[in-house]
Amino acid sequence: VPPGRQVQVAAGWDPFAFVDFHRAVVEGKLPQADDIAALKWAQRFEFELLFNYSLKLAMNSKSDAYLSGTPFEVPVLLEGQAFQLWAQRWGKGPVKILLVHGGPGCSHVVFDSLTSILSPLDYELIFWDQLGGGKSDCSAQSAPCHAEQPASLNDFVEQIEQVRTYMNLPAESTILLGHSWGVMLTIEHALKYPRGFRGYVLAGFPASLAAQMNRMQVLSDMNASNFFQSFICRKSPCPQSMLVGAAHCNSDLNARLLWTDGGMSCTGELCSWNRWADLGNITSPSLLMVGDFDIASPADVRTMAEMMPHARFIEFRNSGHAEWIDASAAFTQSLSAWVHEVFMERPELPASQLWDTSAIGGCQGVWAGLLFLGAVSLLSWKRQSAKTSKSTPLLPSPA
Repeated sequence: VPPGRQVQVAAGWDPFAFVDFHRAVVEGKLPQADDIAALKWAQRFEFELLFNYSLKLAMNSKSDAYLSGTPFEVPVLLEGQAFQLWAQRWGKGPVKILLVHGGPGCSHVVFDSLTSILSPLDYELIFWDQLGGGKSDCSAQSAPCHAEQPASLNDFVEQIEQVRTYMNLPAESTILLGHSWGVMLTIEHALKYPRGFRGYVLAGFPASLAAQMNRMQVLSDMNASNFFQSFICRKSPCPQSMLVGAAHCNSDLNARLLWTDGGMSCTGELCSWNRWADLGNITSPSLLMVGDFDIASPADVRTMAEMMPHARFIEFRNSGHAEWIDASAAFTQSLSAWVHEVFMERPELPASQLWDTSAIGGCQGVWAGLLFLGAVSLLSWKRQSAKTSKSTPLLPSPA
């Protein structure tokens, strides 16, 4: 591409890679004149590329400073009213993961660090903000719909379904991943649309608000000097995207539906939510994750897995609520192994797994380059030090 020409950066592509390649050649033994010229051209091209890309993002008020790519809007219809939801794709992999963030009223930003541990060649991540959160409609206090947006559980379930439909996400190759409040929505969607996804990942939340509030009381009694650092994000320093995502939530929607007193009390409209009796109806393959310092009780999450016909349970050691940050290497390996099992239909892994992240290492930049076969090999090696409790076969591919 001639210097001076604008270039659009594909999501997940590293714009520095080609410069690093040329630099490595020049710094090697006996570089040729053409190599030196190529490096100078690449450095100039890099500057122009990054300048054009940065300018484009800076002029887009909907852009995410921590996520490469271009956002777009998804139209949804709720209770006869039309709204726009913020969304963005990342990666070109065959396995699609639709991410359901926590809250209510927070945003996708807490998931941004997934792009540093998952390969864009293996996964396509679909980020989006629920109505009333992040950069979607009704989140700003000045928005006409801010105080009275549609906010029943069914309204949020329909958002998931309409996002899935709008983006043409095929059920046979798409996973729904819910975290925290997103677990509630994932469970509700699974019960209403049982064939909507190939499988589910439920991270960091029990099957009832009563169980969650019991856990919060236990954590409160521990009198931790820094609750966030002890039970939310234990990694130091915690990624900036996680800090921003946790700090910028729609507190009005949060209080309307669930939490007051920083999550220590539940006084909202949905505090009676309880799906323990319905977990057995979720028959698609499911992966349940929790940290041993999570705000969700590991015992509760394990019980959920035992009540679901085709579920795996994984507990990460020295991990808080942000499992993919505190236990990044173990998160990547366990997710990859489960994905391999679900998509390759090889039920060979134990149903429960306790990962010691100190033994694996917590490198945020681990890439799952050998996603399928390599992940299974790593998991087999780790199995000797893991605690297991049962083994159940997975379902065959959905029709």
